[in-house]
Amino acid sequence: MKRSHTLLYPVDWAMIAIIGILTMLKIVYGANAEPKFEDEIINSQAACNFFKYGNYTSLVIRGIFPPAISTGLATTWLSGVVLLCGGSLFVARVAYGILVYAQVLFLVAVFTRPLGWSWRRVLGVGGILMAVLVWTVPYNFGFIKGLGELQGALFIGWAIACSTVSLPGAFLLLGCAVWGCKFIYLPTALLIGLALIISQPKVSLTQKLRNFIFCSLFFILPLLIWILIIFWNFGYEQAGIWFKEFCNFVMGDKSGIQENVNLGLWERLHSSNFEWNSLPGRMKARMVGYYGVTAILFFVVLKGKMVKSWLDKSGLTIIAIFIGSSLIYAWYFRYSQVMWPRHLQPAIYLCIGLCTFLLVVINHDKIGHKILKPIFIAALFFIMCFEIIKTPVIINGIQNNNGFGRHCTNVFDKKWLPKVT
Repeated sequence: MKRSHTLLYPVDWAMIAIIGILTMLKIVYGANAEPKFEDEIINSQAACNFFKYGNYTSLVIRGIFPPAISTGLATTWLSGVVLLCGGSLFVARVAYGILVYAQVLFLVAVFTRPLGWSWRRVLGVGGILMAVLVWTVPYNFGFIKGLGELQGALFIGWAIACSTVSLPGAFLLLGCAVWGCKFIYLPTALLIGLALIISQPKVSLTQKLRNFIFCSLFFILPLLIWILIIFWNFGYEQAGIWFKEFCNFVMGDKSGIQENVNLGLWERLHSSNFEWNSLPGRMKARMVGYYGVTAILFFVVLKGKMVKSWLDKSGLTIIAIFIGSSLIYAWYFRYSQVMWPRHLQPAIYLCIGLCTFLLVVINHDKIGHKILKPIFIAALFFIMCFEIIKTPVIINGIQNNNGFGRHCTNVFDKKWLPKVT
């Protein structure tokens, strides 16, 4: 192994450690300082009710497994466990932060260690990536509130990593992203699934078709289990009602897809009916910038012929994620009912993940490695300095005993409940 991969660089390690500690402090700050959020209360209640009574419902959105609670149990389970064990919402938020941080580091390791990356580089890239998620993404603290956008993207990452070991396992994880986190990941999950099937080497077309049908059963398995739970607890008729309501929620009248479709892009961007119009210019630039940077890196890799074949697993997966994120961007600017920043988060997370993977591909190229090596060090230094500057504010926020997270120990308390619908 190369000497550069085995030596420990004290300065680099110090920067990585500082970034990791300060990023975690930022998460603890958010866990305490972030105010009450209706969806977080709803999701936490649903998880608690599911574990106690077998019904994924809340005091705000009532019913038997109401589809309007759009974040699935694959994300919300943690807050349910923490709250039922006597913890506060602060503890649940910190637990979500630790879980996400661990997944980010493991995924970076899974994709880069086989390429000969040292742990220094793995932890450095993981630290940079987590800092980007915590500091730059619009509505950055959504993931510590049990919302499903980031966890869905992580499930997609796990699915791609798992595909080298088990295709059915990969499809199961893709299903968890769609049915257990956020339904909006469906197009991306299907595209990635097709990419994994098509890229199988030395497999006939007939066998690929059989594999796709077989693996699709694992993809819909989380949905089937969910319907089976409803059937077991509430009967066949209620399971059928839930399925109809779910379809209506994601594709029918309640989806909002049929509203505002006559408005052009210019009208949507400047209408007071959409939140986009009131967003700060910097936030708008970031929201569009993620896709712009991803597109640039995509064409750099394409132009530089840095992928051996665009028909192998890496090439087709890159194309699938790029198209998937493009579809979400197109949906957001064309069909989103309110154009909340959170609705674009799935595409942003996909872009951040794809950017990271594309940079790994570029780094594998000799010229790309020479260019990215100083950029990596500069990024570590810049993020470290940025977080150090922000530390006093973060410490003050953590020490504030009036934070909502610490005081919310019972999400069913009426004082935390929004208006019942």
